[in-house]
Amino acid sequence: MPIPAWVDSYVGIPFKAMGRDRSGLGCWGLVYLVYREQFGREVPPYSENRFTVYDSDEVGKLIAGEVATKWVSVDEGFEAIGDAILIRVNGWPAHIGVVVEPREKKFLHVRLGADSCVDRYDSPIWARRFAGFYRWDGELPDEVA
Repeated sequence: MPIPAWVDSYVGIPFKAMGRDRSGLGCWGLVYLVYREQFGREVPPYSENRFTVYDSDEVGKLIAGEVATKWVSVDEGFEAIGDAILIRVNGWPAHIGVVVEPREKKFLHVRLGADSCVDRYDSPIWARRFAGFYRWDGELPDEVA
């Protein structure tokens, strides 16, 4: 299965801490934008509980349900296009991206010091940092179901 064509429109967007639009995105901003533009889903922008890459466990708290959310954990091997992938940074769940090709284990993300890109989550750098897959409201977006 090839990477969906829409992914190209997100590759190369610059990193901007707390960014929520195409002029610059933080990792949560990328998830927020993809879900809104591609899947017609409104995940929380967390604009009032904004965080930066330096708030090392905030993303993990959001996904883990310490803030009321609708994210449901997905077992490894059952991830699908559109699922969120949570990554540890310095041991804490602090980085997030979007699965774009599960058979090839590819995800879209943006991080400090780099523009948004597609990487393999089974590569040595990301596999050892993997923290989990999550699906918004427990359902796949209509476009990928």
